[in-house]
Amino acid sequence: MLDPMNPNPESGFTLIELAMVLFIIALLLGGLLSPLSTRMEMANRTRTQDSLGDIKESLLGYAVIHGRLPCPDCPDGNVGTCSAVAAANRNDGIEDLSGTPPARVCQAQTGNIPWVDLGVTESDAWGRHFSYTVSAEFSRESQDGSPPPCGAPAINVSFELCSEGNLDIYSAYASPYVPPPTVAEKVPAVVISHGKDMYESDQTDAQVENYDRSPVNPDTGSDILGSYNAPDYSDGIFVYADYSLTDGEIAFDDLMIWISPAILYNRMILSGKLP
Repeated sequence: MLDPMNPNPESGFTLIELAMVLFIIALLLGGLLSPLSTRMEMANRTRTQDSLGDIKESLLGYAVIHGRLPCPDCPDGNVGTCSAVAAANRNDGIEDLSGTPPARVCQAQTGNIPWVDLGVTESDAWGRHFSYTVSAEFSRESQDGSPPPCGAPAINVSFELCSEGNLDIYSAYASPYVPPPTVAEKVPAVVISHGKDMYESDQTDAQVENYDRSPVNPDTGSDILGSYNAPDYSDGIFVYADYSLTDGEIAFDDLMIWISPAILYNRMILSGKLP
């Protein structure tokens, strides 16, 4: 006998109602996960920027102590003369030089940050090595036999107040290449975290990254970290811009610091290393 208070005891949710409930739950979860992912990305960028700040101070301190900026740590045997460096000594956080003291020079001008020599963190928040490019003028040892640019150099210092770096920084990629630099020029050294999207094979032509890969054919070129490899850009040109997205995809997320010549000279003067 049917219960007059419950005439349809077998009734429940229909498939359409269940589908609607699942759809609403999916929307809610998607709305929650997207801000979480964004917060995690911003947290990683903040951590990495803090690490870059520590690296910058360590580089300036290294220059005061040693009279020069450190050489890069060879990432592998494909840059500079790193092929001459024993495999066990590559990617070990220690700068790689060639020659005999006090006339050594860098095996490469671009590579990993020498984190062991500097006493800083090895990697960025995404677990990838910071890349480091340094001008030869500021990283060679002081008595390497090359003529000083403006008179006798200071004792045990590889550069002078008139020394110039060979690295330039732009605010965006522009083709054709149009000087002068829009951010900084003739800087002694640049350190880069290539962010979350480093080495993504589906990078588009519009994406600008500071490593040696063709912007026209993003899947080609070397994986060795270096300056932006546009056809009309030299090896010493870098791009520094704000974090940006294009159609929801990362367009630029590199983080960068550089050593200002004026700040470097000031530190050397205050320490008594330069007149």
